[in-house]
Amino acid sequence: MSCVTTNKARCQDCHRCIRVCPVKAIGLRHGQCWVVAERCILCGACLRACPQKAKLVANATDRVRQLIAAGRPVVASLAPSYPAAWSRPGQLVAALRRLGFTAVEETAVAAAPVAETYRQRFAASTAPLISACCPVVVELIESRFPSLIPYLAPSASPMVAHASDLAQRRPEAAMVFIGPCIAKMQEAQRTKTQGRVAAVLTFDQLASWLAEEGIDPAQLPEEQPDLVAGLLATFPLTRGIRQAAGLSSLPSAQLISVDGLDGCLETLSDLASGAIAPGPVFFELLACRGGCIGGSGLSSPLGLVARHQAVVAHARECPAQPYRPAEVAACFAAQTIDAPQPTDEQMREILSRIGKRSPADEKNCGGCGYSTCREKAIAVHQGLAEPEMCVPYMKAKFETLAHAVVDSSLSGVVIVNGQMEIQEFNPAANRMFNPGGLDPKNHSLGTFLDPADFQRVWERKERIVAKRVVYPHHNLVTSQTIYPLENYGMVVGLITDITDQESRAQAEAELREKTVEKATAVIKNQMRLAQEIAGLLGEATSESKATLLELVALLTSREEG
Repeated sequence: MSCVTTNKARCQDCHRCIRVCPVKAIGLRHGQCWVVAERCILCGACLRACPQKAKLVANATDRVRQLIAAGRPVVASLAPSYPAAWSRPGQLVAALRRLGFTAVEETAVAAAPVAETYRQRFAASTAPLISACCPVVVELIESRFPSLIPYLAPSASPMVAHASDLAQRRPEAAMVFIGPCIAKMQEAQRTKTQGRVAAVLTFDQLASWLAEEGIDPAQLPEEQPDLVAGLLATFPLTRGIRQAAGLSSLPSAQLISVDGLDGCLETLSDLASGAIAPGPVFFELLACRGGCIGGSGLSSPLGLVARHQAVVAHARECPAQPYRPAEVAACFAAQTIDAPQPTDEQMREILSRIGKRSPADEKNCGGCGYSTCREKAIAVHQGLAEPEMCVPYMKAKFETLAHAVVDSSLSGVVIVNGQMEIQEFNPAANRMFNPGGLDPKNHSLGTFLDPADFQRVWERKERIVAKRVVYPHHNLVTSQTIYPLENYGMVVGLITDITDQESRAQAEAELREKTVEKATAVIKNQMRLAQEIAGLLGEATSESKATLLELVALLTSREEG
Protein backbone atom coordinates (compact mmCIF):
# COMPACT_ATOMS: atom_id res chain seq x y z
CA MET A 1 0.00 0.00 0.00
CA SER A 2 1.31 3.43 -0.91
CA CYS A 3 2.00 6.02 1.77
CA VAL A 4 0.00 8.42 -0.42
CA THR A 5 -3.70 7.86 -1.05
CA THR A 6 -6.55 9.80 -2.65
CA ASN A 7 -9.64 11.19 -0.94
CA LYS A 8 -12.22 10.31 -3.59
CA ALA A 9 -14.74 12.81 -2.27
CA ARG A 10 -12.30 15.64 -3.00
CA CYS A 11 -10.87 14.36 -6.28
CA GLN A 12 -12.33 16.52 -9.06
CA ASP A 13 -11.01 14.70 -12.15
CA CYS A 14 -8.65 17.55 -13.07
CA HIS A 15 -5.75 15.24 -14.06
CA ARG A 16 -3.24 17.63 -12.50
CA CYS A 17 -1.61 14.92 -10.37
CA ILE A 18 -1.20 12.75 -13.48
CA ARG A 19 0.33 15.68 -15.29
CA VAL A 20 2.97 16.40 -12.62
CA CYS A 21 3.83 12.83 -11.63
CA PRO A 22 7.32 12.23 -13.08
CA VAL A 23 6.90 8.45 -13.20
CA LYS A 24 3.18 8.34 -14.06
CA ALA A 25 2.28 6.47 -10.88
CA ILE A 26 -1.26 7.86 -10.90
CA GLY A 27 -4.13 5.87 -12.39
CA LEU A 28 -7.64 7.04 -13.28
CA ARG A 29 -10.78 4.95 -13.03
CA HIS A 30 -14.34 6.27 -13.34
CA GLY A 31 -13.03 9.80 -13.07
CA GLN A 32 -11.20 9.12 -9.77
CA CYS A 33 -7.41 9.22 -9.45
CA TRP A 34 -5.54 6.61 -7.44
CA VAL A 35 -1.90 6.07 -6.57
CA VAL A 36 -0.21 2.99 -8.06
CA ALA A 37 1.81 1.87 -5.04
CA GLU A 38 4.35 -0.25 -6.92
CA ARG A 39 5.18 2.67 -9.22
CA CYS A 40 5.13 5.53 -6.70
CA ILE A 41 8.53 6.91 -5.67
CA LEU A 42 6.97 9.19 -3.02
CA CYS A 43 8.43 12.39 -4.42
CA GLY A 44 5.39 14.38 -3.22
CA ALA A 45 4.77 16.14 -6.55
CA CYS A 46 1.09 15.19 -6.50
CA LEU A 47 0.70 16.53 -2.95
CA ARG A 48 1.95 19.95 -3.98
CA ALA A 49 -0.04 20.06 -7.21
CA CYS A 50 -3.50 18.88 -6.11
CA PRO A 51 -5.74 21.99 -5.92
CA GLN A 52 -8.40 20.16 -3.89
CA LYS A 53 -5.95 18.71 -1.33
CA ALA A 54 -7.26 15.27 -2.26
CA LYS A 55 -3.91 13.52 -1.76
CA LEU A 56 -3.41 12.20 1.75
CA VAL A 57 -0.19 11.07 3.45
CA ALA A 58 -0.10 8.18 5.91
CA ASN A 59 -0.03 9.62 9.43
CA ALA A 60 1.63 7.77 12.32
CA THR A 61 0.81 10.37 14.98
CA ASP A 62 -1.56 8.03 16.85
CA ARG A 63 1.05 5.27 16.87
CA VAL A 64 3.61 7.65 18.39
CA ARG A 65 1.05 8.75 21.01
CA GLN A 66 0.54 5.09 21.91
CA LEU A 67 4.28 4.47 22.22
CA ILE A 68 4.63 7.43 24.59
CA ALA A 69 1.52 6.50 26.57
CA ALA A 70 2.83 2.95 27.03
CA GLY A 71 5.75 4.36 29.02
CA ARG A 72 8.41 3.14 26.63
CA PRO A 73 11.35 5.53 26.05
CA VAL A 74 10.71 7.30 22.74
CA VAL A 75 13.54 9.23 21.08
CA ALA A 76 12.90 11.87 18.42
CA SER A 77 15.40 11.76 15.56
CA LEU A 78 15.14 15.29 14.22
CA ALA A 79 16.06 15.77 10.54
CA PRO A 80 18.68 18.53 10.08
CA SER A 81 16.33 20.65 7.96
CA TYR A 82 14.16 21.52 10.99
CA PRO A 83 15.58 25.07 11.33
CA ALA A 84 13.97 25.74 7.91
CA ALA A 85 10.56 24.90 9.40
CA TRP A 86 10.85 26.66 12.77
CA SER A 87 12.55 30.04 13.10
CA ARG A 88 13.88 29.20 16.58
CA PRO A 89 14.86 25.52 16.49
CA GLY A 90 15.42 25.29 20.23
CA GLN A 91 11.75 26.01 20.84
CA LEU A 92 10.79 22.97 18.75
CA VAL A 93 13.11 20.82 20.85
CA ALA A 94 11.31 22.08 23.97
CA ALA A 95 7.92 21.36 22.39
CA LEU A 96 8.93 17.77 21.57
CA ARG A 97 9.82 17.19 25.21
CA ARG A 98 6.42 18.60 26.19
CA LEU A 99 4.82 15.98 23.92
CA GLY A 100 6.53 13.28 25.96
CA PHE A 101 9.63 12.37 23.97
CA THR A 102 12.32 11.00 26.25
CA ALA A 103 15.14 12.50 24.22
CA VAL A 104 15.67 14.61 21.11
CA GLU A 105 18.68 13.90 18.90
CA GLU A 106 19.65 15.39 15.55
CA THR A 107 19.67 12.74 12.81
CA ALA A 108 22.74 14.30 11.23
CA VAL A 109 24.92 13.02 14.05
CA ALA A 110 24.89 9.75 12.11
CA ALA A 111 26.04 11.44 8.90
CA ALA A 112 29.73 11.23 9.79
CA PRO A 113 30.23 7.51 9.06
CA VAL A 114 28.03 7.82 5.96
CA ALA A 115 30.19 10.65 4.62
CA GLU A 116 33.35 8.72 5.46
CA THR A 117 32.08 5.73 3.50
CA TYR A 118 31.43 7.98 0.51
CA ARG A 119 34.95 9.45 0.71
CA GLN A 120 36.69 6.10 0.94
CA ARG A 121 34.54 4.48 -1.71
CA PHE A 122 35.06 7.30 -4.19
CA ALA A 123 38.81 7.44 -3.59
CA ALA A 124 39.10 3.77 -4.58
CA SER A 125 36.58 3.82 -7.44
CA THR A 126 37.09 4.05 -11.18
CA ALA A 127 33.35 4.17 -11.83
CA PRO A 128 30.61 6.67 -10.98
CA LEU A 129 29.40 6.84 -7.40
CA ILE A 130 25.83 7.97 -6.67
CA SER A 131 24.81 9.20 -3.22
CA ALA A 132 22.21 6.95 -1.59
CA CYS A 133 20.88 9.29 1.11
CA CYS A 134 17.77 10.41 -0.81
CA PRO A 135 15.16 7.63 -0.69
CA VAL A 136 13.37 9.03 -3.74
CA VAL A 137 16.53 8.72 -5.83
CA VAL A 138 17.11 5.19 -4.50
CA GLU A 139 13.51 4.20 -5.40
CA LEU A 140 13.97 5.75 -8.82
CA ILE A 141 17.15 3.80 -9.54
CA GLU A 142 15.82 0.50 -8.23
CA SER A 143 12.58 0.72 -10.22
CA ARG A 144 13.50 2.70 -13.35
CA PHE A 145 17.27 2.46 -13.76
CA PRO A 146 18.32 -0.91 -12.27
CA SER A 147 21.48 -0.93 -14.39
CA LEU A 148 22.78 1.90 -12.18
CA ILE A 149 22.37 0.01 -8.89
CA PRO A 150 26.10 -0.93 -8.81
CA TYR A 151 26.90 2.79 -8.76
CA LEU A 152 24.87 3.48 -5.59
CA ALA A 153 27.02 4.14 -2.53
CA PRO A 154 26.69 1.02 -0.30
CA SER A 155 25.86 2.98 2.82
CA ALA A 156 22.58 3.48 4.61
CA SER A 157 21.08 6.93 5.05
CA PRO A 158 21.72 8.91 8.25
CA MET A 159 18.19 8.04 9.43
CA VAL A 160 18.86 4.30 9.21
CA ALA A 161 22.35 4.70 10.66
CA HIS A 162 20.94 6.70 13.58
CA ALA A 163 18.26 4.08 14.24
CA SER A 164 20.82 1.29 14.17
CA ASP A 165 23.12 3.13 16.56
CA LEU A 166 20.27 3.97 18.95
CA ALA A 167 19.24 0.32 19.01
CA GLN A 168 22.72 -0.52 20.32
CA ARG A 169 22.87 2.33 22.83
CA ARG A 170 19.30 2.09 24.08
CA PRO A 171 17.72 -1.18 22.92
CA GLU A 172 14.61 -0.48 24.98
CA ALA A 173 13.93 2.80 23.18
CA ALA A 174 11.78 3.43 20.11
CA MET A 175 13.04 5.92 17.53
CA VAL A 176 10.65 8.28 15.71
CA PHE A 177 12.12 10.10 12.73
CA ILE A 178 10.70 13.59 12.13
CA GLY A 179 11.56 15.31 8.86
CA PRO A 180 10.43 16.87 5.60
CA CYS A 181 10.33 13.69 3.48
CA ILE A 182 7.38 11.34 3.00
CA ALA A 183 9.65 8.82 1.23
CA LYS A 184 11.28 8.17 4.61
CA MET A 185 8.04 6.38 5.57
CA GLN A 186 8.64 3.75 2.93
CA GLU A 187 12.36 3.59 3.70
CA ALA A 188 11.50 2.85 7.33
CA GLN A 189 9.25 -0.02 6.25
CA ARG A 190 11.94 -1.76 4.23
CA THR A 191 13.72 -4.77 5.71
CA LYS A 192 17.08 -3.02 5.89
CA THR A 193 15.87 -0.91 8.86
CA GLN A 194 14.88 -4.12 10.69
CA GLY A 195 12.02 -2.28 12.34
CA ARG A 196 14.36 0.05 14.21
CA VAL A 197 12.53 3.15 12.99
CA ALA A 198 9.27 2.84 14.93
CA ALA A 199 7.50 5.62 13.03
CA VAL A 200 8.04 8.55 10.67
CA LEU A 201 6.32 11.92 10.94
CA THR A 202 6.63 14.89 8.61
CA PHE A 203 7.23 18.37 9.97
CA ASP A 204 3.71 19.31 8.86
CA GLN A 205 2.21 16.37 10.78
CA LEU A 206 4.21 17.35 13.85
CA ALA A 207 2.91 20.92 13.58
CA SER A 208 -0.68 19.61 13.46
CA TRP A 209 -0.06 17.40 16.49
CA LEU A 210 1.35 20.31 18.48
CA ALA A 211 -1.69 22.41 17.57
CA GLU A 212 -4.04 19.61 18.70
CA GLU A 213 -2.24 19.46 22.04
CA GLY A 214 -2.33 23.25 22.41
CA ILE A 215 1.46 23.50 22.46
CA ASP A 216 2.85 26.63 20.82
CA PRO A 217 6.64 26.35 20.39
CA ALA A 218 6.91 30.14 20.08
CA GLN A 219 5.83 30.44 23.73
CA LEU A 220 8.53 28.08 25.05
CA PRO A 221 12.13 28.78 26.06
CA GLU A 222 14.72 27.27 23.75
CA GLU A 223 16.35 23.98 24.67
CA GLN A 224 19.26 22.08 23.14
CA PRO A 225 18.90 18.58 21.63
CA ASP A 226 20.51 15.71 23.52
CA LEU A 227 22.83 15.14 20.57
CA VAL A 228 23.84 17.98 18.22
CA ALA A 229 25.39 17.45 14.77
CA GLY A 230 27.11 20.80 14.27
CA LEU A 231 28.28 21.40 10.71
CA LEU A 232 27.10 17.94 9.70
CA ALA A 233 23.61 19.47 9.84
CA THR A 234 24.28 20.91 6.36
CA PHE A 235 24.33 17.33 5.03
CA PRO A 236 20.86 17.52 3.37
CA LEU A 237 21.55 20.77 1.51
CA THR A 238 22.70 20.93 -2.10
CA ARG A 239 26.46 20.16 -2.08
CA GLY A 240 26.21 19.28 1.62
CA ILE A 241 26.99 15.60 1.12
CA ARG A 242 30.15 16.18 -0.86
CA GLN A 243 31.35 18.78 1.65
CA ALA A 244 30.76 16.41 4.56
CA ALA A 245 32.61 13.68 2.66
CA GLY A 246 35.59 15.98 2.10
CA LEU A 247 35.23 15.87 -1.68
CA SER A 248 34.81 19.60 -2.36
CA SER A 249 38.49 20.07 -3.13
CA LEU A 250 38.28 17.70 -6.11
CA PRO A 251 38.04 19.09 -9.69
CA SER A 252 34.53 20.16 -10.62
CA ALA A 253 34.48 17.62 -13.45
CA GLN A 254 34.44 14.88 -10.83
CA LEU A 255 31.60 16.36 -8.73
CA ILE A 256 28.04 16.66 -10.00
CA SER A 257 25.38 18.05 -7.67
CA VAL A 258 21.78 17.92 -8.87
CA ASP A 259 18.71 18.99 -6.93
CA GLY A 260 15.17 18.64 -8.22
CA LEU A 261 13.55 15.52 -9.62
CA ASP A 262 13.60 16.61 -13.27
CA GLY A 263 17.35 17.10 -13.12
CA CYS A 264 17.82 13.76 -11.36
CA LEU A 265 15.77 11.97 -14.02
CA GLU A 266 17.77 13.59 -16.81
CA THR A 267 21.08 12.72 -15.15
CA LEU A 268 20.14 9.11 -14.46
CA SER A 269 18.74 8.68 -17.97
CA ASP A 270 21.92 10.03 -19.54
CA LEU A 271 24.10 7.92 -17.27
CA ALA A 272 22.11 4.76 -18.05
CA SER A 273 22.23 5.41 -21.80
CA GLY A 274 25.96 6.07 -21.83
CA ALA A 275 25.57 9.73 -22.74
CA ILE A 276 27.61 10.49 -19.60
CA ALA A 277 31.00 8.85 -19.60
CA PRO A 278 31.12 6.20 -16.83
CA GLY A 279 34.29 7.51 -15.20
CA PRO A 280 35.04 8.32 -11.55
CA VAL A 281 32.43 11.03 -10.99
CA PHE A 282 30.56 11.59 -7.71
CA PHE A 283 26.85 12.26 -8.29
CA GLU A 284 25.12 13.99 -5.39
CA LEU A 285 21.45 13.61 -6.33
CA LEU A 286 18.63 15.08 -4.23
CA ALA A 287 15.06 14.81 -5.52
CA CYS A 288 13.81 18.05 -3.95
CA ARG A 289 14.84 21.54 -5.02
CA GLY A 290 17.46 22.89 -2.65
CA GLY A 291 17.80 19.47 -1.07
CA CYS A 292 15.73 18.28 1.87
CA ILE A 293 14.69 21.84 2.74
CA GLY A 294 12.35 21.60 -0.28
CA GLY A 295 10.64 18.42 0.95
CA SER A 296 6.91 17.94 0.49
CA GLY A 297 6.38 17.49 4.24
CA LEU A 298 7.80 20.91 5.11
CA SER A 299 5.51 23.92 4.74
CA SER A 300 7.15 27.29 5.23
CA PRO A 301 6.55 30.86 4.06
CA LEU A 302 10.30 31.11 3.45
CA GLY A 303 11.92 30.63 0.07
CA LEU A 304 14.70 28.14 -0.52
CA VAL A 305 17.51 30.64 -0.01
CA ALA A 306 16.15 31.74 3.37
CA ARG A 307 15.66 28.11 4.41
CA HIS A 308 19.21 27.30 3.35
CA GLN A 309 20.58 30.17 5.43
CA ALA A 310 18.56 29.10 8.47
CA VAL A 311 20.01 25.58 8.38
CA VAL A 312 23.58 26.85 7.88
CA ALA A 313 23.24 29.41 10.70
CA HIS A 314 21.98 26.76 13.12
CA ALA A 315 24.81 24.38 12.16
CA ARG A 316 27.42 27.07 12.85
CA GLU A 317 25.87 28.20 16.13
CA CYS A 318 25.57 24.74 17.64
CA PRO A 319 28.93 22.91 17.79
CA ALA A 320 28.80 19.14 17.55
CA GLN A 321 29.20 16.99 20.64
CA PRO A 322 31.79 14.18 20.68
CA TYR A 323 29.93 11.27 19.16
CA ARG A 324 30.57 8.82 16.36
CA PRO A 325 28.13 5.99 15.56
CA ALA A 326 29.23 2.96 13.62
CA GLU A 327 28.86 2.64 9.86
CA VAL A 328 25.79 0.86 8.52
CA ALA A 329 26.10 -0.85 5.16
CA ALA A 330 23.25 -1.03 2.70
CA CYS A 331 22.41 -3.11 -0.33
CA PHE A 332 19.95 -2.39 -3.10
CA ALA A 333 17.88 -4.53 -5.44
CA ALA A 334 15.95 -4.02 -8.63
CA GLN A 335 12.18 -3.67 -8.31
CA THR A 336 9.95 -5.24 -10.94
CA ILE A 337 7.11 -3.10 -12.27
CA ASP A 338 4.31 -4.76 -14.21
CA ALA A 339 4.02 -2.53 -17.27
CA PRO A 340 2.75 -4.52 -20.29
CA GLN A 341 3.26 -2.75 -23.61
CA PRO A 342 0.55 -2.81 -26.32
CA THR A 343 1.20 -4.35 -29.71
CA ASP A 344 1.05 -2.15 -32.80
CA GLU A 345 -2.46 -3.39 -33.51
CA GLN A 346 -3.59 -2.72 -29.92
CA MET A 347 -2.04 0.75 -30.09
CA ARG A 348 -3.94 1.57 -33.30
CA GLU A 349 -7.19 0.27 -31.81
CA ILE A 350 -6.83 2.38 -28.64
CA LEU A 351 -5.91 5.50 -30.61
CA SER A 352 -8.82 5.02 -33.02
CA ARG A 353 -11.23 4.88 -30.06
CA ILE A 354 -10.36 8.50 -29.32
CA GLY A 355 -10.40 9.68 -32.90
CA LYS A 356 -6.63 9.36 -33.50
CA ARG A 357 -6.73 7.53 -36.83
CA SER A 358 -3.61 9.11 -38.27
CA PRO A 359 -0.48 10.83 -36.91
CA ALA A 360 -2.06 14.18 -37.82
CA ASP A 361 -4.86 13.48 -35.33
CA GLU A 362 -2.39 13.08 -32.46
CA LYS A 363 -2.36 16.58 -30.97
CA ASN A 364 -0.09 15.67 -28.02
CA CYS A 365 -1.67 18.55 -26.09
CA GLY A 366 -1.05 17.06 -22.64
CA GLY A 367 -4.58 17.83 -21.44
CA CYS A 368 -5.03 14.24 -20.27
CA GLY A 369 -1.90 14.45 -18.12
CA TYR A 370 0.34 12.52 -20.51
CA SER A 371 2.95 14.11 -22.76
CA THR A 372 1.81 12.34 -25.93
CA CYS A 373 -1.26 10.56 -27.22
CA ARG A 374 0.73 7.35 -27.50
CA GLU A 375 1.94 7.58 -23.91
CA LYS A 376 -1.69 7.94 -22.86
CA ALA A 377 -2.68 4.98 -25.06
CA ILE A 378 -0.08 2.84 -23.28
CA ALA A 379 -1.61 3.89 -19.94
CA VAL A 380 -5.06 2.89 -21.25
CA HIS A 381 -3.66 -0.53 -22.18
CA GLN A 382 -2.20 -0.88 -18.68
CA GLY A 383 -5.49 0.04 -17.02
CA LEU A 384 -4.19 3.35 -15.67
CA ALA A 385 -6.14 5.70 -17.93
CA GLU A 386 -9.50 6.00 -19.67
CA PRO A 387 -10.15 6.98 -23.30
CA GLU A 388 -12.46 9.77 -22.11
CA MET A 389 -9.47 11.59 -20.62
CA CYS A 390 -8.67 12.97 -24.09
CA VAL A 391 -9.78 16.62 -23.96
CA PRO A 392 -9.80 17.35 -27.75
CA TYR A 393 -11.67 14.09 -28.42
CA MET A 394 -14.33 14.72 -25.77
CA LYS A 395 -14.69 18.33 -26.90
CA ALA A 396 -15.17 17.26 -30.51
CA LYS A 397 -17.55 14.51 -29.39
CA PHE A 398 -19.78 16.87 -27.44
CA GLU A 399 -19.65 19.49 -30.19
CA THR A 400 -20.70 16.84 -32.71
CA LEU A 401 -23.49 15.71 -30.40
CA ALA A 402 -24.65 19.28 -29.86
CA HIS A 403 -24.69 19.93 -33.62
CA ALA A 404 -26.55 16.66 -34.22
CA VAL A 405 -29.24 17.65 -31.70
CA VAL A 406 -29.61 21.13 -33.21
CA ASP A 407 -29.54 19.91 -36.80
CA SER A 408 -32.13 17.18 -36.16
CA SER A 409 -34.54 19.47 -34.31
CA LEU A 410 -37.95 19.83 -35.96
CA SER A 411 -38.09 23.41 -34.71
CA GLY A 412 -36.00 26.17 -36.17
CA VAL A 413 -33.01 27.07 -33.99
CA VAL A 414 -31.69 30.58 -34.53
CA ILE A 415 -28.79 31.96 -32.47
CA VAL A 416 -27.58 35.54 -32.89
CA ASN A 417 -25.06 37.77 -31.13
CA GLY A 418 -25.69 41.24 -29.75
CA GLN A 419 -25.29 42.74 -33.23
CA MET A 420 -28.07 40.46 -34.50
CA GLU A 421 -25.56 38.52 -36.60
CA ILE A 422 -26.49 34.89 -37.14
CA GLN A 423 -24.26 32.36 -35.35
CA GLU A 424 -26.48 29.30 -35.83
CA PHE A 425 -29.30 28.68 -38.32
CA ASN A 426 -30.30 25.03 -38.33
CA PRO A 427 -31.88 23.10 -41.26
CA ALA A 428 -35.42 23.62 -39.96
CA ALA A 429 -34.85 27.39 -39.86
CA ASN A 430 -33.44 27.27 -43.38
CA ARG A 431 -36.53 25.42 -44.64
CA MET A 432 -38.78 28.08 -43.15
CA PHE A 433 -36.91 31.30 -43.93
CA ASN A 434 -34.16 30.58 -46.43
CA PRO A 435 -35.63 28.94 -49.54
CA GLY A 436 -32.88 30.50 -51.64
CA GLY A 437 -30.17 28.52 -49.86
CA LEU A 438 -28.04 31.54 -48.85
CA ASP A 439 -25.36 30.77 -46.24
CA PRO A 440 -26.81 32.55 -43.19
CA LYS A 441 -23.65 32.43 -41.04
CA ASN A 442 -22.69 35.95 -39.88
CA HIS A 443 -25.47 37.54 -41.96
CA SER A 444 -27.85 39.99 -40.34
CA LEU A 445 -30.96 38.33 -38.94
CA GLY A 446 -33.07 40.91 -40.77
CA THR A 447 -32.09 39.29 -44.07
CA PHE A 448 -34.34 36.36 -43.20
CA LEU A 449 -36.91 37.44 -40.61
CA ASP A 450 -37.98 40.38 -38.49
CA PRO A 451 -35.36 40.81 -35.73
CA ALA A 452 -37.51 43.04 -33.51
CA ASP A 453 -38.31 40.39 -30.90
CA PHE A 454 -34.70 39.17 -30.79
CA GLN A 455 -33.52 42.77 -30.33
CA ARG A 456 -36.00 43.30 -27.50
CA VAL A 457 -34.83 40.16 -25.70
CA TRP A 458 -31.19 41.27 -26.08
CA GLU A 459 -31.83 44.77 -24.74
CA ARG A 460 -34.22 43.87 -21.91
CA LYS A 461 -32.75 40.48 -21.02
CA GLU A 462 -36.24 39.02 -20.78
CA ARG A 463 -37.87 35.97 -22.31
CA ILE A 464 -40.59 35.69 -24.92
CA VAL A 465 -42.49 32.42 -24.56
CA ALA A 466 -44.76 30.77 -27.17
CA LYS A 467 -45.53 33.97 -29.05
CA ARG A 468 -47.65 33.52 -32.23
CA VAL A 469 -45.98 35.22 -35.19
CA VAL A 470 -47.29 35.17 -38.77
CA TYR A 471 -45.09 35.55 -41.87
CA PRO A 472 -47.52 36.05 -44.77
CA HIS A 473 -44.79 36.22 -47.45
CA HIS A 474 -43.51 32.81 -46.28
CA ASN A 475 -47.04 31.44 -45.77
CA LEU A 476 -45.98 30.64 -42.20
CA VAL A 477 -47.62 30.76 -38.82
CA THR A 478 -45.12 30.17 -36.02
CA SER A 479 -44.84 29.84 -32.25
CA GLN A 480 -41.65 31.47 -31.00
CA THR A 481 -39.73 31.22 -27.73
CA ILE A 482 -36.77 33.59 -27.50
CA TYR A 483 -34.38 33.90 -24.56
CA PRO A 484 -30.95 35.43 -23.82
CA LEU A 485 -27.72 33.58 -23.01
CA GLU A 486 -26.07 36.43 -21.11
CA ASN A 487 -22.85 34.57 -20.22
CA TYR A 488 -22.23 33.92 -23.91
CA GLY A 489 -23.54 37.22 -25.32
CA MET A 490 -26.10 35.37 -27.45
CA VAL A 491 -29.86 35.24 -28.04
CA VAL A 492 -31.51 31.91 -28.85
CA GLY A 493 -34.76 31.59 -30.77
CA LEU A 494 -36.79 28.36 -30.99
CA ILE A 495 -39.29 28.71 -33.84
CA THR A 496 -41.97 26.06 -34.38
CA ASP A 497 -43.97 25.92 -37.60
CA ILE A 498 -47.66 25.73 -36.60
CA THR A 499 -49.05 26.53 -40.05
CA ASP A 500 -50.64 23.09 -40.45
CA GLN A 501 -52.09 23.25 -36.95
CA GLU A 502 -53.63 26.64 -37.72
CA SER A 503 -55.05 25.34 -41.03
CA ARG A 504 -56.61 22.36 -39.30
CA ALA A 505 -58.05 24.57 -36.59
CA GLN A 506 -59.54 26.89 -39.24
CA ALA A 507 -61.06 23.95 -41.14
CA GLU A 508 -62.59 22.64 -37.92
CA ALA A 509 -64.03 26.09 -37.16
CA GLU A 510 -65.59 26.31 -40.65
CA LEU A 511 -67.06 22.83 -40.22
CA ARG A 512 -68.59 23.79 -36.90
CA GLU A 513 -70.05 26.95 -38.46
CA LYS A 514 -71.69 24.98 -41.27
CA THR A 515 -73.06 22.48 -38.75
CA VAL A 516 -74.64 25.31 -36.77
CA GLU A 517 -76.19 26.80 -39.92
CA LYS A 518 -77.70 23.47 -40.93
CA ALA A 519 -78.96 22.77 -37.42
CA THR A 520 -80.54 26.24 -37.27
CA ALA A 521 -82.32 25.66 -40.59
CA VAL A 522 -83.66 22.35 -39.37
CA ILE A 523 -84.89 23.95 -36.17
CA LYS A 524 -86.67 26.73 -38.04
CA ASN A 525 -88.34 24.22 -40.32
CA GLN A 526 -89.38 22.15 -37.33
CA MET A 527 -90.80 25.22 -35.62
CA ARG A 528 -92.88 26.04 -38.64
CA LEU A 529 -94.26 22.54 -38.82
CA ALA A 530 -94.82 22.51 -35.10
CA GLN A 531 -97.01 25.61 -35.28
CA GLU A 532 -99.15 24.05 -37.98
CA ILE A 533 -99.82 20.91 -36.05
CA ALA A 534 -99.66 22.41 -32.58
CA GLY A 535 -103.12 21.32 -31.81
CA LEU A 536 -102.30 17.76 -32.68
CA LEU A 537 -98.94 17.46 -30.83
CA GLY A 538 -99.78 19.58 -27.77
CA GLU A 539 -97.24 19.37 -24.95
CA ALA A 540 -94.79 17.20 -26.92
CA THR A 541 -94.19 20.07 -29.34
CA SER A 542 -93.06 22.36 -26.57
CA GLU A 543 -90.53 19.75 -25.40
CA SER A 544 -89.12 19.32 -28.96
CA LYS A 545 -88.78 23.05 -29.32
CA ALA A 546 -86.81 23.33 -26.07
CA THR A 547 -84.51 20.46 -27.02
CA LEU A 548 -83.71 21.93 -30.42
CA LEU A 549 -83.03 25.36 -28.95
CA GLU A 550 -80.58 23.79 -26.49
CA LEU A 551 -78.77 22.10 -29.40
CA VAL A 552 -78.40 25.41 -31.23
CA ALA A 553 -77.05 27.08 -28.09
CA LEU A 554 -74.56 24.28 -27.51
CA LEU A 555 -73.16 24.40 -31.06
CA THR A 556 -72.99 28.19 -30.93
CA SER A 557 -71.07 28.16 -27.63
CA ARG A 558 -68.51 25.66 -29.05
CA GLU A 559 -68.02 27.85 -32.08
CA GLU A 560 -67.38 30.88 -29.90
CA GLY A 561 -65.02 28.91 -27.66
